[in-house]
Amino acid sequence: MRPWKRSFIRSITRSILSLLLARRGCLLRLAEIVRGEGRWLRTQLLRSQLKSFGADCSFNFPVRIEGPEYVTLGKRVSLSPFVHIWGHGGVAIGDNTMIASHAVITSITHSKDSLLYNEENICLPIKIGKNVWIGSHAVILPGLEIGDDAIIGAGAVVTHNVAPKTTVIGIPARAMANRSQKVI
Repeated sequence: MRPWKRSFIRSITRSILSLLLARRGCLLRLAEIVRGEGRWLRTQLLRSQLKSFGADCSFNFPVRIEGPEYVTLGKRVSLSPFVHIWGHGGVAIGDNTMIASHAVITSITHSKDSLLYNEENICLPIKIGKNVWIGSHAVILPGLEIGDDAIIGAGAVVTHNVAPKTTVIGIPARAMANRSQKVI
């Protein structure tokens, strides 16, 4: 770009910014509008890629869904920032489910019987029931079913099916003796 063009663009930009700043927070309001519209756009794009999508779902970006065409979300599902879902084997998430930040749900893995592990993938469906609460950094492995009203503790690695109304914690995730006991 020629120096005079760069200088002209810089002066116009400064003029616009100073005008917006003089208008008592117009720049902040503009930033809020742009951020809100960007979130709306990302939500619409993700919604169009999913297999199905219930009403009032919320995405707190960044959220990453690989294979969204195999993912079904119920009504009022909430995905926090940095949730990562690999849906190639099929993932169904029930109504009113909350998934905390950095949780991982993977319906695909590599075959341990292959000569090279990345040669063969194994896809197994995951079914997550209604009113499930999945804590931060939890990992849900392929082929599992999590029952209605279950709680997956923060950092738990779920390697087996979880019965309804069960709280699981730990690595590997195990049921707590008493659901009302405090998780530290």
